[in-house]
Amino acid sequence: MPSLQPESSDAEIGVPVVIKVHAKPDAQQARRIAREFLRSTRLKVRAQDELVLVVAELAMNLVRHTTDGGTITLQSVAIEEGFAVQIESHDAGPGIDNLESSLRDGTSSIGGLGGGFATVKNLVDDFSISSTPGGTHISVRRWTDRS
Repeated sequence: MPSLQPESSDAEIGVPVVIKVHAKPDAQQARRIAREFLRSTRLKVRAQDELVLVVAELAMNLVRHTTDGGTITLQSVAIEEGFAVQIESHDAGPGIDNLESSLRDGTSSIGGLGGGFATVKNLVDDFSISSTPGGTHISVRRWTDRS
């Protein structure tokens, strides 16, 4: 899958905000930090609210599915296609056994409602995920002109 990370030569990248997430209070803090970060973007309020939900979903996945947690990175990017907010989730956890299944609405490996990845995909313009037994990387973008 192609990476959503722009090359430095074709992007003007804002300073990334990196949030460590290990436990539920960290996930709650990630949501608060995301809210503040998104207020400074070109996104409309509804799009900001939706991306706060994206951060909450990704952060809680780090809490529920990893032993050592991971990071959420927030960043504004300006590339040829326009301006966007990019959110990334990284962990060094066990990986996702059935990646294709995990992306379907209603699928949960822990007995939940199974709306996590499906919700995230529906709230962003670009979605990329890679997962191995050494960890998972998720990268999403929401374009400001489509918010």
